[in-house]
Amino acid sequence: MTDKTITPAPAGADAGQSEAIDSLGTSPVDGRPLDPPVGDHPAGSATLHDKVLAVQEGVDKLLERFDEKLLHDEARTNEIKRLNAELDKHKPDARLIIVRPLVDQMVRHLDEIQWFVQRYQGQSDATAEDFLEALEWLHESIEQALGEHDVTAYRPQAGKDSFDGRRHSVVGDPVPTEDPSLSRVVERCVRPGFECDGKVVARAIVRIYRYDEKTRSSGRHSDSGRARERS
Repeated sequence: MTDKTITPAPAGADAGQSEAIDSLGTSPVDGRPLDPPVGDHPAGSATLHDKVLAVQEGVDKLLERFDEKLLHDEARTNEIKRLNAELDKHKPDARLIIVRPLVDQMVRHLDEIQWFVQRYQGQSDATAEDFLEALEWLHESIEQALGEHDVTAYRPQAGKDSFDGRRHSVVGDPVPTEDPSLSRVVERCVRPGFECDGKVVARAIVRIYRYDEKTRSSGRHSDSGRARERS
């Protein structure tokens, strides 16, 4: 292998020739790469630095917005607590304002009941019919008062409406019947039900039929016995 030697520049060489060598970024003595001057960075390194700064700026803005949201949420929570406390102070008055008209009507009807009792207690000529008529009038007045507050009465029809546990409550023992088609059908309405805006607030009280095979059989035997007696 032929050794390559570096021929030193002759003494008194042109200064421009030395500058040309330095511009290549190598040592004029041994040909090794020279370190870049302090403060100079490759283009790729400068771009990465800008990206890091941009990311840091974005994180700082995000944290700032997060802090603002926390402050906003805290202020909103405090406002909700204040409004709830204010509402709690007015709840009793609000309830009274809502139910006051109905309460006044019910109190008036209670006074009427007391008046009826006192009237018929002192009259020896008062009949049961008179007393029942007074109660019927009172019943209609109460239903009318409820209707003024959108609470309407409904009455299941005897012999037609089937028992519905969502709208009816059974009172007493079922009434035996020999007709199987009447099983669990309303036999009578003891007290009407009440509903408001399509929702049941008080179920109607009813009695219902119950199909009883024994009742049917006993009825047949009775018919047969009467036929034999006629013969």
